[in-house]
Amino acid sequence: MVTSGPCDDHSPAKSINVLQLKAFGGLWLTGDDARPIVREGLRRQLRLLALVAEAGERGISRDRAIAFFWPEGDEERGRRSLNQMRYTLRRDLGVDPLIGTRTLRADPANLVTDVGEFLAAIAAGNAEHAAALYAGPFLEGVFGDGSAELDALIEERRAVLKGSLESALVSAARTAEAGGDR
Repeated sequence: MVTSGPCDDHSPAKSINVLQLKAFGGLWLTGDDARPIVREGLRRQLRLLALVAEAGERGISRDRAIAFFWPEGDEERGRRSLNQMRYTLRRDLGVDPLIGTRTLRADPANLVTDVGEFLAAIAAGNAEHAAALYAGPFLEGVFGDGSAELDALIEERRAVLKGSLESALVSAARTAEAGGDR
């Protein structure tokens, strides 16, 4: 279980069952009560969660994640670092938001993402819902801590997601106009 909100000796924390990752317009993690979950040292882990969530069912290979987050290190050291990152997520959040070992995917039982909902809305042709979820560019203000490859991927995915929304809205407008609804 994860806790959120003020936590001191006098006020008990609230248990959280499902994590919600918001990656449009910034990057933050919330629990059931919509309060941000703040943990020191989770920034890198949240970027990993956002990229895995955006990848959807195809996920991200372990080797690609290592190349993004530890571009200068050797492969074995990168694997240990990735395993440590996943351990930290499980320990600090109380649930494992990722599934897989060779290919990392978001676990829908433990993690709901605005990007996942957005992609599902686009696939279903629900441009209105997709537009409501799009609170700003993907990972706005988030950078790859010196990894040029990660920065390039974030920029690429921002453009793709924005383009998906624009195409869906244009298509919805054309459909409405063809039906006489201006």
